[in-house]
Amino acid sequence: FVSRGLVSLKNARGTSYEMYIKVQNEIAAAFSELKDQVAMQHFGKKYDKLLFEEQKDAVSAAVPMRFSEAEPTEIGGK
Repeated sequence: FVSRGLVSLKNARGTSYEMYIKVQNEIAAAFSELKDQVAMQHFGKKYDKLLFEEQKDAVSAAVPMRFSEAEPTEIGGK
């Protein structure tokens, strides 16, 4: 299993910093959940419980954190 997924985020101008951070945290949590799933499938432990760096490297390679941000747009997509 190797993820080629890319998360792309585009905010509306005027988006509050609080909402921006909430979205960022949710994206990070989703990547962590995927890493845990892959680690459990292959090593029987969640990612943060893996003992060997090689195992962590393998999981990180399988689930790279790819993220892009577009320039903010006006509300309504203008």
